[in-house]
Amino acid sequence: MICNYLSGDVIKAAQLHALNEYPKEACGIVIDDTYYPCENVAENPEKDFEISAKDIMRISSIGVIKAIIHSHPNALAAPTATDMTGQINSGVVWGIISTDGERASEPFLWGDQLPIEPIIGREFVHGIRDCFSLIRDCFRLGKTELAKQGVEEWPYDPVVFPVYPRDDEWWNNGQDLYSENFSKIGWKEITREEVRAGDAFMLKVKSDKLNHAGLYIGNNIILHHLPTRLSRREPVGIWARSADIWLRWEGLPNAS
Repeated sequence: MICNYLSGDVIKAAQLHALNEYPKEACGIVIDDTYYPCENVAENPEKDFEISAKDIMRISSIGVIKAIIHSHPNALAAPTATDMTGQINSGVVWGIISTDGERASEPFLWGDQLPIEPIIGREFVHGIRDCFSLIRDCFRLGKTELAKQGVEEWPYDPVVFPVYPRDDEWWNNGQDLYSENFSKIGWKEITREEVRAGDAFMLKVKSDKLNHAGLYIGNNIILHHLPTRLSRREPVGIWARSADIWLRWEGLPNAS
């Protein structure tokens, strides 16, 4: 994701570090156009990473941290809930390199510090490019920027919803991302007859919990992002019939 944020030299250095550290997770810090390898002091370095306090102090004294990169040995370059939490707490871009010890992917980068990707044609990556991320990014963009992408009936100025760190298939592991959180950020249930541009629908896909959501963007078109598919516009028909609930955003609680 947006690998031109990093120079080719940084990417090559991070990939080489990931290969050299395999089967442990490699970790490093990017400052300007230099990748600084760090010591992974996690208790289980094959499943987790922790940068030593010594490395953080030494490297942060050089300049402003641009990114933190770590590897996922024998796993996809997709963030876990722990990764998402770490990125939020750090306030800088994070990247993940997938490696099998012989090959290393380019870093997958994420964080609100990066530009928002186009809403149509995104590849699915759970937690970062999924159905909730698409809704959140539409609200972050707001009506002026969405109009540039062909969404001309959007009613809202930019607003930023919280990020909810989550592992894939959270709905099978005791979590309920949507039902537990939508009312906290100002969403209210409406009837299908009330639906207008900017409203959201939610449904259950092979689950007893609401685990998929999308937006109605006007002209009988919805916008959503399903696993294994690119984010897309589709006719509202089947989704209107399948939706378990429709919601309208009425403002962030306690907003002035």
